[in-house]
Amino acid sequence: MLDWLLPLTIVFQVSRVVWGLHSLWIIGLCFAITALDAVLIFLACRWFRIDGATQRTLLLVAPLGNTAYFGFSAVTAIMGADGLPDAIVFDQLGTTLMFATYANWVANSQVVVDRTTVLQLTRMPALWGLVGGTLLSLTGVDLLNGPVGSLGLAISASLLPLSMIALGTRVTLSGLKRFRELAIGIGVRTVVGPALLLTAVVPLTDLDSSMPAALLQTGMPSMIGAALLAGRHGLDKELAYSMCVVGVPVALVTLPLLHLFIR
Repeated sequence: MLDWLLPLTIVFQVSRVVWGLHSLWIIGLCFAITALDAVLIFLACRWFRIDGATQRTLLLVAPLGNTAYFGFSAVTAIMGADGLPDAIVFDQLGTTLMFATYANWVANSQVVVDRTTVLQLTRMPALWGLVGGTLLSLTGVDLLNGPVGSLGLAISASLLPLSMIALGTRVTLSGLKRFRELAIGIGVRTVVGPALLLTAVVPLTDLDSSMPAALLQTGMPSMIGAALLAGRHGLDKELAYSMCVVGVPVALVTLPLLHLFIR
């Protein structure tokens, strides 16, 4: 069900995306927070002498945010629906590319961008939602202002609860007891990384009306897909799933604070 709800949300909202240099700036923010979080995680692992599968799990899961299922709902709740178009650009052209390259590299200990990887990307329902929504917008169709606009908003609102139910079934008690590792991963993802990036970005931009949505995306909890990838590659899946779940209530506190600084 989630594989259909996410692309439908994108189809409804992508008609409001403003393509251009602004979009490149948003994608650059995604690349920057991924790189910054990865460096911070690596340094923390060296300091606390964490290595092996645990280190790779932290490096895989912490730098990638849940900028779709959680991100779209959080941006809408904090900023309103006007922030969704830039949130979609951040997710689909930023996080998705980082997942295909960076996450692939960490999980396999090498960059593997072969025919299979490309085919997997082209078969992602969300990508087709982006393409379909863009084509509709080019023809002048704005679904949100049409008779089915309320349906699009309802679909967007259903993403978060359904994704959290699906993820919650994978969490174990032993994973929740990994306090040090959870603190490192969640702390970097939701607090330290976004704070450092915001400090660097604010002097460089006037933060126009839509940039805050992209900056807010940098503080989302860890990506569910990254946790699933960690499990498939024999890494610490209990830690990975716990980071995604525990990060949600933490983000419910940190995101409004981040938004205050962005404004």
